[in-house]
Amino acid sequence: MIPYFSLLILILWIGLGESSIITADNIQNLRGELRLDFEEVEARGLKPGSGIFVMNADASRVVSFASDGIAPPLSTAVIWDGKTGELLKTITLESNFYDRFLTEQSLLVATQTGVTAYNLTDGSAEDVLVIEAAVEVWEHNDGAVCVETFPEMGRTSGLVMCQGWGEPLALFEDDPDMSRIGRVPPPFAVTTTENGDVFLWNLLSNQVLASANVEDVAVFGAINTEATHLAWRDPMSAELHLLDFATGEDRRVAPLSGAFISFLLLAPNADVILGIDPMDARGEVIAWNTETGDKITLGKYRPCNRQQPDLAQLSSDGSALVIGCDTGLEIWRIGR
Repeated sequence: MIPYFSLLILILWIGLGESSIITADNIQNLRGELRLDFEEVEARGLKPGSGIFVMNADASRVVSFASDGIAPPLSTAVIWDGKTGELLKTITLESNFYDRFLTEQSLLVATQTGVTAYNLTDGSAEDVLVIEAAVEVWEHNDGAVCVETFPEMGRTSGLVMCQGWGEPLALFEDDPDMSRIGRVPPPFAVTTTENGDVFLWNLLSNQVLASANVEDVAVFGAINTEATHLAWRDPMSAELHLLDFATGEDRRVAPLSGAFISFLLLAPNADVILGIDPMDARGEVIAWNTETGDKITLGKYRPCNRQQPDLAQLSSDGSALVIGCDTGLEIWRIGR
């Protein structure tokens, strides 16, 4: 039998080991917790390519990219411990890639000829899917590797296939009046029209899951993990909106007054919108409470030689914000 005080300490230790999901109730405590400095990459004789990265579900593993100065800029994967900041190892990639996805065991990279999985432990490579022009890759919840491809130049939608499928599935037909919002993680996609129509798609089933009209052009936005809501801004950055896909309600959250925002992100519960590097607060992380519209300034992210980050993402479990630029990465979590 475990003594009472030992059990209490164990429970507290387990609780402290878990990261809180970012919500409106704790957003004031979101802060830069850990920096992954590219100086350490350079100390290993490598040249960091950019602030592009990929992370696993809770950002406990993060991968950035570098090169030996001769090979392409993103030809070496740099594996980091996202909890301690330790640089764990480097893996040489066999070819250029168009997209990447990190599982608990492997780094998946989409290339011109398919998908290669690199084992995070020993660096071994395995071709898991062979198809031309794979530009986006992800692991489905059943463990199958899926890709989106663009066999024809100039198309806004291509083909989707997964391991075990005999034939690729065609996505929605291209429409000259339809645009696709970028940075929407698969298996979802969001398209919009100049008339303000917004469509939420499932790439695997080739079906529209929801649609609504927002009476403006939603050119830039982000969905939450479950794709229940879309945070978006109009072309002139006049206002910040939140669309509820279930009800079709589009709500004005806050004025932007023309301030462009480099990255918009939506928390899992759709109760907080994060803005990274807004034009009126360069280098800052800003949040808006979607219910009240209150704007919260959370502080500056790490110093960068190029002001605008190369990438900013929320972990899929909603517990971490990772920002990458030319000097390194910074991981934000809810402070205790």
